[in-house]
Amino acid sequence: MAVATSSSISGWIIWRDYSFVWAAIIASSQVINAIMPKLPYKDRIKALTSFLVEYEILLLDVEKVWLDINDKNLNDSEINKSFSQIRKRRSESQRKYLISKSPDKDERLRGKAKIETDLYFKLYYYSENISDNAIETETK
Repeated sequence: MAVATSSSISGWIIWRDYSFVWAAIIASSQVINAIMPKLPYKDRIKALTSFLVEYEILLLDVEKVWLDINDKNLNDSEINKSFSQIRKRRSESQRKYLISKSPDKDERLRGKAKIETDLYFKLYYYSENISDNAIETETK
């Protein structure tokens, strides 16, 4: 009992002398509680979880088609039809779960990323399709 009492008193003395630390902890917890509902992470995690479940089923179907191809159970027309259906299902899943949950796009950052990508490929792969303006803009 004496140990508990003395530790409580010493804790009280520490918090009295360093009250700014306690105030900072309280203030930051209040800020976090205020902005938590505004953050989209919970919705994104839910959407990605659903997408991954559906995508796993799609991959199993791809594996089945691949095994059928390997066993020569499908002709060319059936192979094309199967993969067309798989691509369609993949596209529908992406549209259903990912597009509406994507983060906001900043066009300024997108433009900067495009310039940096063009510069990278021009420097390392000598691409003919990249404008020389990417290098001029990057070097400014």
